[in-house]
This record gives sequence, C-alpha cells and structure tokens, in this order.
Amino acid sequence: MSLNAAYRKALAVIDQDDRGEDAKAKAAWKAPLTAAQRAWIAFRDVDCGDLVLSEWNNGSGATVTGYACRYDKTVQRRDEILSRYPLCIDALTSPATPLFSAGAAIRADVRRGP
Repeated sequence: MSLNAAYRKALAVIDQDDRGEDAKAKAAWKAPLTAAQRAWIAFRDVDCGDLVLSEWNNGSGATVTGYACRYDKTVQRRDEILSRYPLCIDALTSPATPLFSAGAAIRADVRRGP
C-alpha cells in the first residue's frame, strides 16, 4: 500500500467514525491530519533533498541516497498512519501491492503528496 493510499484510508476512517460526530467535527479532525501530512512531506523533501546533496557534496551517490531516504521515510510514515488509524489496515488481508514498482513510480509518488 502506498503512502497516498494509507492517507486516503485514514481520511475514510474519519469519515466512517461512528462516535456520533457531525460533519463539522470530522472536518476539524481532518484538518490537522492534512496539515501534519503536508508538513511531513515538506520535511521529507528537505531532509532527503538538498541536505543529502550537501552531505554527499553533490557526488554520484547523492541521487541514489536521496531516493533511498525518500523511500525509507515514506515507508515509515505509511506505517505510522496505518498504526494510528488501525481500521484502515484492511490491506493486510488483501494481496500485497508493492509500495513502489520502479524508479519513475518513486519519483511520482514522492512528488505528488497526499
């Protein structure tokens, strides 16, 4: 399951919450989740972008290291979302889907955000 799919499922968990909350309360719950996700994406992009380039002195390993950094952080964030919104872990009972299938998919998923 991709990070974007986990995020969408977390939003669906909020929509399906049966504690009697009205639409306004659910929107108030979604807003900080969305803000946190956007802030996390900005953090990941800086931490795995220019910082990695600087650490590698723009050397030949910087690109691969940047992709690895984005991949690792994306997997960690996906797992964090799934653990915080456990009702959205139905993907564990369905056939496994690769987080990323190729380098182009990594770049697309990383840049797209939620």
